[in-house]
Amino acid sequence: MHTRLQKIVISIVLSAVLIATVACSTTGTSTTSATTSAATTTATTTVATTTAATTAATTAATTTVATTTAATTYKFDRTFTLNVVTPLSGAASDSGFLHLRGAQMATDDMNAQGGLVVDGVRYKVVVASYDHASNVVTASQIIHQLVEGNNAKIVSVQGTGANMAIEDYLAQNNILNLGQISSLPATISPKWPLQFTMYPLSGVYTIKDFIPYYIDVMGAKSAMWITADSDMGRMFVNTEMQVIKANNYSLTFFPNQFYTSGTQDFSPVVDKVLLQKPDIILNDGALNGDIYLLYKQLREKGWNGIFALLTGQLSADDIWSVAAQYSVGAMTIGYSGLTETPNDRWVQFENRYQAKYNQTMNQQTPGVYDGTMQLFRAINMANSFDPYKIAYVMQDLTWNGLYGPASFGGDEPGSPFGIKRVPLIPLPLIQFTGKGTSKVLAMPSDGSNGKFYRVTDTIKQ
Repeated sequence: MHTRLQKIVISIVLSAVLIATVACSTTGTSTTSATTSAATTTATTTVATTTAATTAATTAATTTVATTTAATTYKFDRTFTLNVVTPLSGAASDSGFLHLRGAQMATDDMNAQGGLVVDGVRYKVVVASYDHASNVVTASQIIHQLVEGNNAKIVSVQGTGANMAIEDYLAQNNILNLGQISSLPATISPKWPLQFTMYPLSGVYTIKDFIPYYIDVMGAKSAMWITADSDMGRMFVNTEMQVIKANNYSLTFFPNQFYTSGTQDFSPVVDKVLLQKPDIILNDGALNGDIYLLYKQLREKGWNGIFALLTGQLSADDIWSVAAQYSVGAMTIGYSGLTETPNDRWVQFENRYQAKYNQTMNQQTPGVYDGTMQLFRAINMANSFDPYKIAYVMQDLTWNGLYGPASFGGDEPGSPFGIKRVPLIPLPLIQFTGKGTSKVLAMPSDGSNGKFYRVTDTIKQ
């Protein structure tokens, strides 16, 4: 009897152990992170953002469960924070949210692929977002807090002006910045070896690519810059004029027109345009919110020339909301509002974006997505969070991005940059044709292997 009782007890214990084992195997999806070393990661606590929308975006980032398939779930050991410093309010907020969303979608995908693995430790990536509202003082304050208070080693800052205000400080403190920066010698230079741009538009390259199209195909003979009265606006004008002169483009230039950002009544500028009748108006260095209103007022007064933004992209939804039917004919770079797409991966990504955010996607989000994925790739390849080791690997990466074959350039003969920090991506020149629609006008023949070519005869319309 005693022996029989022992067998019953042993059987009950074994059953309990088996049940506990099965239960553990079905609940192993925890992503709780151990505190990571301050020397190798940025802050692990997400700082509250200034708007409810950005708080929601950050919260979503920190709660995403990483899975690659239904059968694969990763257990993360620690957390790596990607600090996104961008305008989430003000005239450039549309660009800021495109930046944040691209970083968030890359983070989600990276976690689904297993996150970052450095020295055998698996890190889940989370996004912390900060609104600098296109204010360079605010941007500087945020960066100082991240570096000195949170020991950040990697940041992602949007805005040429904001980056110019903090690039010396970042270089002095050995901080890697994967920025949304228009490529100018004032932002991309060997002076700042840890500063990359993932903004796929550069006045140096896009001017060379598409000014010939305006001259040869559209018959343009004269041009005028209308841009913000700021250091950044004037630098765009000077840099692009140097490119135009170096390539001997035959354009007559009327006096530049500078305005104060936030202007609502552009009548004085419009009067100058109507008097001199330039064929092309260039707006590089201006904020999109200003450009939409300027464009509307120019068209209302009857100016029908070429309105071109070659270092940024007009948003199909936003320009229509301001200019409505007057937005038809505006030209920009990328695939905004297009039914034509470069590849199936683009279509899949665009569908994901629209399902997630219920908005038309423009070129900035795919550019940020690809750039951020290359940052993550470089960290894994370097097996380090050391900014110099990451930069050394990252500068030589090539990838098949959402736009097609891509790489970093900027060190080729004759380049004003002198360092490989500018993404070379085959982007088209497009024209809006209606609400949320546009068509391709021209395209560089090849953006791979660091090579760009002018528009070819085969794609002239």
